[in-house]
Amino acid sequence: MRNIIDYVENEFHTINEVIKSEEFKSIKNKINKTIPYSSLVGILLENHEHYHVVKNSGVGGIMQYDPFWWKVGKYDFIYLDELSSKSKYINKTLNAWLSQISDEKRKQFIEA
Repeated sequence: MRNIIDYVENEFHTINEVIKSEEFKSIKNKINKTIPYSSLVGILLENHEHYHVVKNSGVGGIMQYDPFWWKVGKYDFIYLDELSSKSKYINKTLNAWLSQISDEKRKQFIEA
């Protein structure tokens, strides 16, 4: 995993460059992104295409990202149509702010 992070940090300056790269485009259809209903981290980095929202057991914080807390139906997770309104608002606000700051400050914020 560290090799992938090093590659991305060395080859690309912003997440938008990663998303627009040929390397990402070649694997993008293989990515199945599933995020909890109240997700903040799951869509923070602007790639909002094709994700599934899963219902969780009401836990919050970091625990909501643990699939063992996600609701399961007969054969699969229980999916919802969209994120919570609070999650959408916070993500919209954070992404607007992050798009206006320098790459260095953005990196510091995400790594904090």
